[in-house]
Amino acid sequence: MRMDRLLPVILLCPVAAACAPAAAFRPLPIVDATEWGSEVTGSGEEVAVEDLWRALGSPELERLIGEALARNPDIAVAASRIEQAAGQLDAARSLALPSVSATAGATRAASTGAASSSLRAGLSASYTVDLSGGARAAGGSAAARVRASGFDHRAVALDVAVQVARAYLQFAALSDRIRVAERSKAIALDLQRIIDIQLREGEVSQLEQAQQRTEVATLDAEMESLKLARRLTQDALAVLTGAEAPGFRLGEASLAEFRLPALSPGQPSTLLARRPDLLAAEARIVAAHGDIDSARAAFLPSLSVSPGLLASGVGLFDPLTTTVSLASSILAPIFSGGRLRGDLRQAEAAQVESVELYRKAILAALQETEDALATIDASMRREAALRTAAAEAERAATLATQRYSEGYESFQTVLVIRRSRLSAEDAHAQVVQERLEAVIALYRAIGGSPLIVPSPVVGSR
Repeated sequence: MRMDRLLPVILLCPVAAACAPAAAFRPLPIVDATEWGSEVTGSGEEVAVEDLWRALGSPELERLIGEALARNPDIAVAASRIEQAAGQLDAARSLALPSVSATAGATRAASTGAASSSLRAGLSASYTVDLSGGARAAGGSAAARVRASGFDHRAVALDVAVQVARAYLQFAALSDRIRVAERSKAIALDLQRIIDIQLREGEVSQLEQAQQRTEVATLDAEMESLKLARRLTQDALAVLTGAEAPGFRLGEASLAEFRLPALSPGQPSTLLARRPDLLAAEARIVAAHGDIDSARAAFLPSLSVSPGLLASGVGLFDPLTTTVSLASSILAPIFSGGRLRGDLRQAEAAQVESVELYRKAILAALQETEDALATIDASMRREAALRTAAAEAERAATLATQRYSEGYESFQTVLVIRRSRLSAEDAHAQVVQERLEAVIALYRAIGGSPLIVPSPVVGSR
């Protein structure tokens, strides 16, 4: 095609671009807060965020998290979505490349006393010049969606790791509570033997015997409930780690094996660069911008160039005759029944939606971090109070049992004090679990470790 014929087409593009509708973009929200409302406190040694699992001091928890990151089906699904997005990126990039096709054929004709044959082969190509930038915008949008899928993969991995940690903490806390109940039952059985002896000697009534046996049976029922909860927690951990529940077993666990580290959340605005869900939402805004640019480009004319080569011959050994052709065409939308404006309107609305989803994610991230900091502070004070309460309840129960055996205290007093002791120890175990979970919640709220799981290599094929 001669340049003097192509020049008017090139000069027409800026004129056509002026006819494309202007696009409306919703601006990105920002974080105005410069500090957290709750004080950043903690009694443990401050550690780097990426060292949290090791700093908790439980090799078993580290092992379970490693298995979950390698075998959890939700993480595998998220990884497959990266590959899906990468495939869409390859398809979008192909729009900016020429397409080449080849044809070949042979014919043979026969008539009375004569026969003839002919051969033909052709090579053609077509290429649409991206004058409007639509193909480039589509490629950029697809690339942004690949990045969003990668951040989604990290977010899923972070959630799975946190779920494993919480479940194992619950398993350990339930094990501690079962041990408390077993100790209480052992003491209750000793007291029951004393009452049985006193009943035979006529020092107590059958009412006191029935009350103590009721206490033992109640402790049995509570232990069965705790054991069931621990078994269900173990089954949940099996699913999280990608294992089959019937063959999955955990060893002994206790909250005493954990250390309580402290994390620094940084400034509120740092969440934007740390949390994978926020990074994914931001990448989707970039993709939405590309969709708008692509929709605007549809209003502009497109230029298609199609070179071709045709070779033909009369016979198998005859020389081929070649023909070279070059065709070009320009396509400009004139009337589309409102389809182009509808596509642009839809793209603009999708961009607004992506920005609002980003803003919603920011608000949720700030709330989660603030809640975690408040929980750490409150649980630290509660744990100190309940630790004192559990120690005093233990002392009171020992004294009450001794005074009852010596005839200085009523049996009802012993029952009340013993139940208070069990409740205090149980509450202390739960608040220790709560403190550890609050640190893990803060870890998740600030985005976890940037290298929590390696992302699949996109485009490696």
